[in-house]
Amino acid sequence: MPEKYEFAGMRILIIEDMIDNAKLLAKITEKHKLETAVAYEGLKGFDMVSEFNPDLILLDIGLPDTDGFEICSRLKSENRFKDIPVIFITAYTESSSVVKGFELGAVDYIAKPFRAAEVISRISNQLRLRKFQRELITNENLYRNIVNRIPQLILKLDTDRKITFANPSFQFLGHDPANLIGQPLENLLETNAQELAEKIATMNVGPLAVRNLEVDFKINGSASKKFYIDASGIWDVPDESVFDRKIKKNFLGTLCIANTTPFE
Repeated sequence: MPEKYEFAGMRILIIEDMIDNAKLLAKITEKHKLETAVAYEGLKGFDMVSEFNPDLILLDIGLPDTDGFEICSRLKSENRFKDIPVIFITAYTESSSVVKGFELGAVDYIAKPFRAAEVISRISNQLRLRKFQRELITNENLYRNIVNRIPQLILKLDTDRKITFANPSFQFLGHDPANLIGQPLENLLETNAQELAEKIATMNVGPLAVRNLEVDFKINGSASKKFYIDASGIWDVPDESVFDRKIKKNFLGTLCIANTTPFE
């Protein structure tokens, strides 16, 4: 691990029937401040998953009551467990066993006899991904709460100017956000729909993005309401790389935010 205690407090479940092997793995993980639990049978280990809630499972293929393949298959078949990464620990390094493990959903394998540096390296890779996934989920939940609560209208358009997302604020205009999905942007615009839609669905970012474009959004069942739109292209590269001709990139659509007063 680059930092010895980078993953301190994260949980490892070891399912290994050989006591010496299990103790060696536990010694390696505990040295790095990882909370560690050990099961010496496959079914016992499976039962421990819900209570211990591990961030990673080290799973032996050869177990006395059932094999690791069966345990892995059970884990991946249950929604509550399927996202927990599994690393097989095995003396069977022939390609067929390794391939079968990956086919069942394992993310890696550690060969016996263990080498501490390899064990830590492979564990670190998966725990780092696990932390990153959790951060993504946390950020996604945060952004979703913000988007769902702010009064501004938020739209996401695809490359054909069709709406792929509309936040709940559209309800104040009498529109069900779910019903807007798949509709052309033009359907929301009261006047100069084609011309304005072309301006709004910009591919530009940064200083060249759309700022305070005045539009009239249709109100369902009545007239319209004036808004000011900021719009920016969405790419699969950072904004500073969009105009770099040397970098391969793909345009994904446009993000639009509309306010009743001009943005400062």
